[in-house]
Amino acid sequence: METDGAKELRLSVSNIAALFGVSEQAIANWVKAGMPFVRVKGKVNVYPWRPCLEWWLVNRYTGATASDKKRGVPHRGESEAKLFQIKAEREQMKLDIELGKLIPIDDIERTWVQAAGIVKDRVLTIAPALKLVIPLLTQTDMAKIRAVCNETLETIKSCPQVKTSHQQPKD
Repeated sequence: METDGAKELRLSVSNIAALFGVSEQAIANWVKAGMPFVRVKGKVNVYPWRPCLEWWLVNRYTGATASDKKRGVPHRGESEAKLFQIKAEREQMKLDIELGKLIPIDDIERTWVQAAGIVKDRVLTIAPALKLVIPLLTQTDMAKIRAVCNETLETIKSCPQVKTSHQQPKD
């Protein structure tokens, strides 16, 4: 990297290529397409970063910059098509929610928590309900039934939770 008398930062070909995330050959192609550079001692090119950035902003969807497919630089039309596709998918999701084909994750989570509470309450009432249906159960039988119910609840509690996109992983 060099600076001239005006203190403008000039980058080597490898540095400017790294800045834009392209190959040194792409930079050579861009120079042919008009990217600014300064020749030092008649044989080495250096690149003033600010004018190069301004040139790239103007030319990023055209000419040499857009044709560098290996580096993933899209044409303007490709970018606009991708944006249109994303917007269309978002609108389709909104429509599917309105039609009841998709359910927001918050609704699913709320319903699941309610269902889990109902299951817990039902499991805990098994032992007393059995005592009413089978009056000959002893206290030992009731204790065994309660133990099975509690073990079932502990097993349910220890099941791995499903992580949704909006939940943070627990450490």
